[in-house]
Amino acid sequence: MRKLKKMLIRIIDWFVVHIPRIPPAIVVAFARLLPLRDDILLESKPTFSDNTDAVYRELLRRGYNRKYRLIWITHVAYDGAPLPENVQVLNLSRSRWDNLVRGRWIIARAKYIIDCNGYVRKTNRRTVRVHLKHGLAIKSVPEYSHGIGDVDLLVVPNDYWIDKSAKEHLVDPAIVKPLGFPRNDVLLRKDQRAHEQTNIVWMPTYRMAPHQAQQFPEEAQMYAQKMPFGFPCIRSREDFEELNAMLSASNAVLYLRLHPAQDTSQIRLDALSNVRICDNAYLRREGKQLYTFLTETDALISDYSSVYYDYLLLDKPIALSVADFAEYSRITGLTIESPQAYKTAFPAVYLYTFDDLKEFLRQVIAGEDPMREERNAAREKYMGAQTDHAAATIVDYLETHFRLGGTDQ
Repeated sequence: MRKLKKMLIRIIDWFVVHIPRIPPAIVVAFARLLPLRDDILLESKPTFSDNTDAVYRELLRRGYNRKYRLIWITHVAYDGAPLPENVQVLNLSRSRWDNLVRGRWIIARAKYIIDCNGYVRKTNRRTVRVHLKHGLAIKSVPEYSHGIGDVDLLVVPNDYWIDKSAKEHLVDPAIVKPLGFPRNDVLLRKDQRAHEQTNIVWMPTYRMAPHQAQQFPEEAQMYAQKMPFGFPCIRSREDFEELNAMLSASNAVLYLRLHPAQDTSQIRLDALSNVRICDNAYLRREGKQLYTFLTETDALISDYSSVYYDYLLLDKPIALSVADFAEYSRITGLTIESPQAYKTAFPAVYLYTFDDLKEFLRQVIAGEDPMREERNAAREKYMGAQTDHAAATIVDYLETHFRLGGTDQ
């Protein structure tokens, strides 16, 4: 009888995704009548990255791919390495109707959803959905945070973030648990690779999208004049060349980790030996995850990015460039109202000019760290409970509280 039931469901599976133009709402309604499948859906941007990837690797370590299908949700073609047993990539690109229908069908029948960057909203109340977040509040973007949907577990680093994240996402504080960010496990482990040169990573926030430029023309003009390369302090090719000479003379490298949406075509660094683009393509070539790469750096430059919180765990110098605080606050929105309050909340070296940037680089190369004491106080406040085994803690929690690996839901 059980074999007959499984065969019938497989037949239904086939018909659902092959009947042309069946309305997705009907697909979801029908899926809710059937048993859930042993599927764990996973999401991150890019695929196989961030907090979700660390949990995925823990699931593989425990052999969960022998009991469940592990399905990575993406909207782009997967052209990576062969996947482990029972691991798949599901492309939900809207360019194909069968992708959309099949995606709705699989989401409605999955036992678990684990997302991080985007929202894979559950459509079946029996599904357990875990949201791992991809950043902590610095920006105020309610149109994103309020759209989280129905979630059963929201993970944060420590107790400080419980009420803040509940308000940010409009969810019950009872579902917000301080289990740690899995991607940070690598930042706290002792097996970090040594490196001979000084590595500084610059991770600026994406300043202005094309649609924002139309909405904020004055700010767009200011950015075009003062930040022609899309990020602060550097205003000419000569600035790049001066930095490169300084870094080259000191056996140091500046890595530019720009936002994936930012146009980098005008930043031509081929002739510069010690200023390099660190995009996703670079990380793939090096066989590294972003946070593995961060362990090989000696300092961070950023601005309004939540990477600030994570980098605190490395106990290394941080500089922030917020000269455009008023403009950025109007365009994107920030959780803090004034530049002075920002400096109080986020201890760091603050950069306003090209000379400030050069002085910070000089300090890092010389091994100086003037803000360490203040920064470590912020580390205790924001990330104090973070361990080097958050991925294992989350899987343990799912086993204990949501029957992962146990009886059917």
